[in-house]
Amino acid sequence: MNLTPINFRQRRLAGAVFVCALGACSTVSDPQTQTAARTEALCVRDQVSIRTDFPVGGQHGCALREDGFALTVWPEAAVDARINPSPWYAFSVEGNEEAEVNITLDYGSHRHRYSPWIKSGDSDWRKMKDAQVDVRDEGRIAVLTVPASDHNQIIAGLPIVSVADTDVWTREIAEHHGLEVVEYGQSIEGRSLTALTAGPEDAGSVVIAMTRQHPPELNGAIAFEAFVEKVVARLGEPSFANTRFVFFPMLNPDGVENGYWRHNMGGVDLNRDWFSLKQPEIRTAEQLIQREAAGKDMLAFLDFHSTWSTLVYFHPFSTPNTDSTFPMALKAALDEAFEPSPDWISSHNDGKGTSKNWALQTFRTPGMTIELGDGASRSEAERVGEITADTLFEVFFTE
Repeated sequence: MNLTPINFRQRRLAGAVFVCALGACSTVSDPQTQTAARTEALCVRDQVSIRTDFPVGGQHGCALREDGFALTVWPEAAVDARINPSPWYAFSVEGNEEAEVNITLDYGSHRHRYSPWIKSGDSDWRKMKDAQVDVRDEGRIAVLTVPASDHNQIIAGLPIVSVADTDVWTREIAEHHGLEVVEYGQSIEGRSLTALTAGPEDAGSVVIAMTRQHPPELNGAIAFEAFVEKVVARLGEPSFANTRFVFFPMLNPDGVENGYWRHNMGGVDLNRDWFSLKQPEIRTAEQLIQREAAGKDMLAFLDFHSTWSTLVYFHPFSTPNTDSTFPMALKAALDEAFEPSPDWISSHNDGKGTSKNWALQTFRTPGMTIELGDGASRSEAERVGEITADTLFEVFFTE
């Protein structure tokens, strides 16, 4: 087995975003469901068009202004009240741009959250300069000045990582480390739901980790992937011989591909569905976890997200009949590594259908929701994932 270190995340972000978006590595079973079916430009002026007909393109309306274009930043339809709005935007500016193009983002009652990134042609993603972003009206309006370019440009709240991109990472790391890719279900739109498994099926313990319940939360996904890569690099060591690992790299593929803020195609926040199980994405994930965890001691249950600042949600350390050794060790490690240290929010609400609450009630396992700040650097997000893996090793796999 080839164990040469590979930075799967950087290689994907450098060049695979649009290669895979165009074809064979998509996991959509029915081509008619692909986001690329939105083929008409939203607005056109002077041979410059605004488009969202690509994977992860935002939910936008468009109007012409005297000084450029205006885009509404729309949320998807929601069955329940919205929680923690994540106003995602992603659009392309195409055509022969001989001058700067002004794009006004109108958030309505919501507020600008994500600082824009831009990708021109085949170049890498880069943050737009502060001087190119004018946030007004208490954050309800943001005016972006897009520089002139001979190439088509994509502007988004964060560098785009589509379902196809994650599928590439999943299959590359599986091949490189001998993991099994398990298709455990399908999303509402028919996209494959896949997990990675490693370790003996009859192991005595199990570790669960997941991400991308909420579409725009890229920094959480970066931390998750760093965690997984650190873990699988050591799977051949004898101390791991009695542990099974189950990783979920993309729990909400429909929401991601359609440029949603928070929900799946059922209009539901998946991280509130772990008890009601109305959505196929969570129902089938639970079924796989129950099968994999049967007869095993669940050592850790980790759910990686992003929010305004880096923090960890965890039930109180004094919760009866739970072992808080690993969470307490992780808190100490993160406190030591970062200044200021991440907030540690010890709370538990039995009525919320979050993954960590389900893990606690179902397995008496101290489930944790690890949140990376929207503005966290890639290195910080990766470091959080690596520290989480190192702490897991120290608590459970060091003699």
